[in-house]
Amino acid sequence: MDPCHDTLPWVDSSRMAIRLGVWILGLIEVLNPGVLIAQESGPARVLIVGDSHTAFTFGRALHENLLSETGIRPSTFASCGSKISHWLNGGWSSNCGFWSRSEGEESHYWQSGHPTPRLGALLDEVHPSHVVIALGSNHLWRSPGLDNAEEEIRQTIAAVKARGAQCLWIGPPRMLTPTPAQVERFYRALRGIASRPEFRCHVVDSRNWTRYPTGSEGDGTHYDRGDLRDTARSWARQSTLVMRTWVRATIGRRAAPGRSSDSGSPGASPAR
Repeated sequence: MDPCHDTLPWVDSSRMAIRLGVWILGLIEVLNPGVLIAQESGPARVLIVGDSHTAFTFGRALHENLLSETGIRPSTFASCGSKISHWLNGGWSSNCGFWSRSEGEESHYWQSGHPTPRLGALLDEVHPSHVVIALGSNHLWRSPGLDNAEEEIRQTIAAVKARGAQCLWIGPPRMLTPTPAQVERFYRALRGIASRPEFRCHVVDSRNWTRYPTGSEGDGTHYDRGDLRDTARSWARQSTLVMRTWVRATIGRRAAPGRSSDSGSPGASPAR
């Protein structure tokens, strides 16, 4: 055997292993895009903004759950009573509670007088890869109502996409006030906008995991008293599972303004 021209068997085996490894890595990227990118992109920075549901039992449980998730760093800002416009325009202070917990910090709570920050300012401050909007309940019974909310939904999603972040919207839970019919109106409007190519955003239907029994200890809207708190924690657990799947599927991808790599809603249609 001529050592200058013939290749030893173990050399052939090493080369074959290298070729096989390259082929497997290529196959992984084809079957599950974003997996290889995720190893280089680091953890997902998730910005969450919401109203009273996020300021209390549900939102605090959701944040705690996300802290235990590998590769997710949440920052939550929640203003009781807030509407979408308050986050778009600023200049409004909650009189029933503001709660926040930024990445790597302890939580902070103000009973009243804390201004609701503008979404644009939070996007610039946090630089999130993923944004979760948990708003809508306060549009269902306050003037000017749903018509104005539709334009505000468009502006909110557009602001998220303009920063190249992935978008997920956690819709309102089941409530007695507003009525189920009013909540359904909001979901129809939200889905109609979020499913359009230029506004593509995942929609999570919280009604799948919430029930509000007549005669319960609550006020008909919130899940922060008695057994309703268990429902809020269960709602938070299920939302965490959806967000885990969403983040893992999109980590390392930058959503181009006006378009998104998302493909539908992780939340199933509500049980009737």
